[in-house]
Amino acid sequence: MKRINIHWPLLTILFLSAGINILLAIYSPVVQDELAYGMRAIRLEDNLYSSSQTTPFQWYEVVPWWAHLSFHDHPPLVMWIQHVFIRVFGDSLFVMRLPSVLFGVLSVYLIFLIAKRVSGERVALLSAALLAVNTHITYFASRALMESITLALVLGVIYVLLRALDDRRYLPYLGIALGLAILAKYTAFVMMPVVLWSIWWWRRSYLRTRQLWYAVCCLCLMLSPVIIYNVMLYRSLGHFDMQLAYFFSQATPEWPYDIQLGKLERGSFGERLISSPSIFGYWSLGMTIVFLFSSWYVLTRQKLSVVWEQREWWVIVTTAVMYMIASVGVFGASPRFSVYITPLIIALISAVLVRYVNRAMMRYAIWGFVAYEACFSLVTGGVFFPYQVVPGVTHSEALRQEDLGVIALDRYLTDSDITLVYDDRVSMATQLYVFERRARRAQNVFPLSLFIDNMDISRGTYIYIATENYRLPTGGRRENRHHENFIRRSDISFESVIRSRQGNEVFRVYRGGEIAFGVRQPTPLTSR
Repeated sequence: MKRINIHWPLLTILFLSAGINILLAIYSPVVQDELAYGMRAIRLEDNLYSSSQTTPFQWYEVVPWWAHLSFHDHPPLVMWIQHVFIRVFGDSLFVMRLPSVLFGVLSVYLIFLIAKRVSGERVALLSAALLAVNTHITYFASRALMESITLALVLGVIYVLLRALDDRRYLPYLGIALGLAILAKYTAFVMMPVVLWSIWWWRRSYLRTRQLWYAVCCLCLMLSPVIIYNVMLYRSLGHFDMQLAYFFSQATPEWPYDIQLGKLERGSFGERLISSPSIFGYWSLGMTIVFLFSSWYVLTRQKLSVVWEQREWWVIVTTAVMYMIASVGVFGASPRFSVYITPLIIALISAVLVRYVNRAMMRYAIWGFVAYEACFSLVTGGVFFPYQVVPGVTHSEALRQEDLGVIALDRYLTDSDITLVYDDRVSMATQLYVFERRARRAQNVFPLSLFIDNMDISRGTYIYIATENYRLPTGGRRENRHHENFIRRSDISFESVIRSRQGNEVFRVYRGGEIAFGVRQPTPLTSR
């Protein structure tokens, strides 16, 4: 029987990565976008129930077949993966985040394989350890966003590309990997010029091989859902999906507000150029100092030739440069765009530390720094809220999220039979996760304005949830007047306060026992 060799140092790092990601997935506050993805993943239904960002599921009386192939604002792979997990384990927030957790661990393993191929095992182990605890990486590896899955697939493209440059039989796998990365998020398109340049510069002979055409066919096959979706959407409305329409500057009367919002968030070219160093705001001060030290050491000791002589390092540096150019030219310096640069910088830092620094002197300092980075990530993610004291030292202020009590409210509302009424002013995250999710389970759930307009004769009990900004002045807003008048009713009594993990009051819960539904049955949220 063949003996299985276990790489214990790598296994330890992978367990460390999984442990940090799981803790953060449990305790991290909710980000609105992750619920926008996760809720659509439950039924693979492209509908945000928003009048400002409508979708093909709302435009057509009968949803066309091609509308099920992708989504109006993103390619479908991430939500397909989430859908599989939700079908197996349920629709909780942790389950929505679980694919990101697992792909975060996969990213750590892939950077190990890449760095080992380039600079040996010691560099690979340090790269994996630093990536496992880096707060920029763990932020996305613990949330139901697209970046963790896409990053793992991009690293997979880099690894397969390095293998393909040595063996052309890997070219079809390169086409599959690149197609899956783009199918996860369009930001992976940046890898297309990297792949083409690498083949043209290093392996021009591949252009005459059938394996390259197999790779092209595999790439087109992987992207076929998005290609078909956008072709049919263009034939129907004259533009592509939201992301491609913005890139090609197409008119999109269905999304005037959202497309303009995206442009404002990205800023002008000058603003993107100025904000490009903001990646350091997502790291600890210690990581920034280590990066600057590594850069200084390489430049002053004239060791660049050791790096530049290796084809593999050229691929890594080219990828990092292309993502930097894309961030300045197209994406902007948002953490979700610059996250693809972080693993490549960490690989370069690790190569410097291992190759050029006295190993005996620095061994304990380096692994002590890894432990510090792990604590920094946990504090930033909200596992230890009280220790968020000094930005850059104890936590990343740019990645810190306030807890708005969404999870606490969800855990409080355990009765699935009672009618729920919510303040019209609740955040989109609260509406999607707490109320829309229950409406999809056939529980009676209504916004306050709709509930008031339809209650009349029948009697019953209900729970009313006032939003976190219930203290705001009315300001003449209709939904505020509804709230102020509704809580004065004689049949309503105060029941409880929902607080965030920081102890802030974010929701008030009221119970009513004399009002239910009238002659006109209220329309459930899911059919509005």
